[in-house]
Formats: sequence, structure tokens, C-alpha cells
Amino acid sequence: MARHILEQRIANPPTQKELAAEVLTSESKLRKDFKEYFSVTIHDYLTRVRMEKAKNYLLADKKTVYEVALLTGYGHQNNFSSAFKKYYGISPGELKM
Repeated sequence: MARHILEQRIANPPTQKELAAEVLTSESKLRKDFKEYFSVTIHDYLTRVRMEKAKNYLLADKKTVYEVALLTGYGHQNNFSSAFKKYYGISPGELKM
């Protein structure tokens, strides 16, 4: 259920405290169970989902880097571009070429 919430709300994801309350568990149990079940932290999972959607928005939907930044929950285009480059090793602009 937590995973579904994160995937549906990538542009404005809940904090871990809010997510724990939504799935009726404690924060520590949520973090522990999420890591145990998915073999990744909540933060790293959210980053992966955001980057996969970003790549799709850029390639399939031909959205601008600015639009993708907003759609994936980054307040500033530069923050998104830095995160994208760190994740994929190339900038969003390079991907579109």
C-alpha cells in the first residue's frame, strides 16, 4: 500500500511520518518493513520511480525538462537536472538528443 501511495503521488509525496499514518503503522516499522520487502529504502525507491517516470516523460511524451521537473516533484529545474545526471550519468538534455 505504501508503494502504491508513493507511485501515485510522486509530484508531492508524503513524508515518512505522513506515509506511516496513512498505512496505519509507525515510521520505524514502515522503514524496516519497506526495506525488508523491497530491498531498498523508501527514499531510494521514490528516487527510482521519479527517474523512471522522468525518462519516460522526456523520451515518450517529449516534455520539456522544466515540465518533467514539476511532474516528478522537483521544485527547481536545476535540482531535477542534478538528480537526473547523478542517477543516469547524463543530463536530461543529453538524453533528448
